[in-house]
Amino acid sequence: MKNKIDQIIHHILLKRKEFVQKKFFLVSFENSIIEYIQKKYSTKFRNFPNTEFYTMERFLEILSGLSSYHRFYVLLLFFEILKKKTVF
Repeated sequence: MKNKIDQIIHHILLKRKEFVQKKFFLVSFENSIIEYIQKKYSTKFRNFPNTEFYTMERFLEILSGLSSYHRFYVLLLFFEILKKKTVF
């Protein structure tokens, strides 16, 4: 997988002149992939000021304008609602 990521990044860096004016959103399901790219290519991406790195969850939050709740918080709310319904 890292080889494929490296190929994509090298393609972007080779066509640097074409991509300077564009804004990049690099989206990944995991933080580890984003951290890998940022560590390995941090000096090279300084030439691309419009590059941003996001996890898929954070990217969807930005697009939709909604914030996602942590799973445990949702479960807590669910059990609280069940508790209120069984008390009455």
